[in-house]
Amino acid sequence: MRAGVDVVWKEEAATARRLDLLVLSGTMIDRLIDSMPTDPRVLATASREASLVYVFAERVLEMASKTDGDIGDALGNILAHEIGHVLLPGRGHSSIGIMQAGYEFRNLSARRFTAAQAEMIRRDLQNTRAK
Repeated sequence: MRAGVDVVWKEEAATARRLDLLVLSGTMIDRLIDSMPTDPRVLATASREASLVYVFAERVLEMASKTDGDIGDALGNILAHEIGHVLLPGRGHSSIGIMQAGYEFRNLSARRFTAAQAEMIRRDLQNTRAK
């Protein structure tokens, strides 16, 4: 299920929901290792409080190459998952859909927001616009 949210790249407006995305190389991860996950299977992480998403580029590329996965699909799904952590209440994972823990490069069809998650994201973004 699509979340029904369009992403528009533009200069920051007063009513925009700001989210920063950092794509980190191995060297950059090493510099930030004290606050970054050390498990090499972790491909990205997010901070709801800071509206910040970190993607570990070399880990994503390595995982995609090991599984013959499409890097574009992988990156899109990983970004959607981490952005979900920023926009959805709580920090937990769900048992189905894109918010499942872990990433399976061969099973992309099940990677969608649930109807309830999509509604929460739309509500969050509408509340941001109303402020």
